[in-house]
Amino acid sequence: MTLQEAISNIDNLKPNQYTYPQKISWLSELDGKLYNEIIATHEFNEDEEPIDWNPYSEQTDPSLELIVGEPYEKIYEYWLAAKIDYWNGETVRYNNDMAMYNVAYQEYANWYNKNHKHKKDNGFKL
Repeated sequence: MTLQEAISNIDNLKPNQYTYPQKISWLSELDGKLYNEIIATHEFNEDEEPIDWNPYSEQTDPSLELIVGEPYEKIYEYWLAAKIDYWNGETVRYNNDMAMYNVAYQEYANWYNKNHKHKKDNGFKL
């Protein structure tokens, strides 16, 4: 899914007053979280192109592919819906969106953990 597709999808599903740059910022926040918490703690498989993640901005190409692909890309829809509902003060909807997001996040994390070897030293110290 691209930046533009994620934003178009949420705008069609949940019309809102938030700007394109704001939604790019939210998507950048999520991909940064996914990169730091899941991807950077694992080694890349030999057949994979390493991901070199950088924050997104208004100047980012709208056709840029986001980090998470099928069948886990619904995570972006849930995340953006939650952000919209949070800032609209719609607590019940926000809680529902976050419950769906948390399930999607865990499904992706489980898949990634299963299919990628953890780095020997990921910086975690006791």
